[in-house]
Amino acid sequence: VGSPYFEAANASMAIGARQIFISTIERSVPFDIFAFYRGQHTYVGVDSLQLDNAAVARILDTLAPGFENGSLRPFPIVDDYVYPLERAHDAYRAVLAGARERVLLKP
Repeated sequence: VGSPYFEAANASMAIGARQIFISTIERSVPFDIFAFYRGQHTYVGVDSLQLDNAAVARILDTLAPGFENGSLRPFPIVDDYVYPLERAHDAYRAVLAGARERVLLKP
């Protein structure tokens, strides 16, 4: 969860819940340390840029069965945010501009 959803996700956490941060648009987010402490929450930051191709492939291989059996579902992809590889520069610009939609490069 990144900054657009942090506050709502944080408010919905049960006692002992975990929240995983994978990215953020805004660097600062509201943080109630008392709710964190009393809720016995755990926050985990994941920086996918630190993973090499082999590590990412292992993660995707582990997740694949969940998508195949329907226990995991992908986020919807808006057609306007699907780019061919030849337009990778446009996709990158969309991400840097703060696109709220998932940006997809399609070979």
